[in-house]
Amino acid sequence: YTLPGFVEIPPGGTVVDCGAFVGGFSIAAARAGARVIAVEPAPLSFDCLTRNTAGLAVECANLGLSDHIGRARFSLKDNPTDNSLLPDDGVEVGAVEIALTTLPQLLADRGLARADFVKVEAEGMELEVLADVTPAIAPRLAIAAGPERMGASPLLDIAVMLAGRGYR
Repeated sequence: YTLPGFVEIPPGGTVVDCGAFVGGFSIAAARAGARVIAVEPAPLSFDCLTRNTAGLAVECANLGLSDHIGRARFSLKDNPTDNSLLPDDGVEVGAVEIALTTLPQLLADRGLARADFVKVEAEGMELEVLADVTPAIAPRLAIAAGPERMGASPLLDIAVMLAGRGYR
């Protein structure tokens, strides 16, 4: 996340870090001059995120992004990088109920119509996170789409969906 050119945002631009974990990307984006909204649903990771980003232009939100507003069961795994709304990957060691919102609603709740850059690392939930995203809401995206969705990557489905909305 700290490689030159990874995050290209206008000075003072807004970045949303979906799946912020403990803050690696959020810290890099804030140091690059962005206002960052870091979204992390896992309680322990959220605590680390909050501590790691203290003193930076990072607003931490303890919730999940999805295609609807509500609540959901969030699975905590033996490897915290596998925590997910999906129950199928890793050994579950617990679960918590979390609040969900959509990316457009997250922005609207903060008086914003758009984010300049959105990073999505949602452990298989990328399709849901991106369900309402358009270039007008988020012109630049970075998406991690590994095989966390029933053992397969949703990358092709994401690419088709986003191309249909005008992304390239």
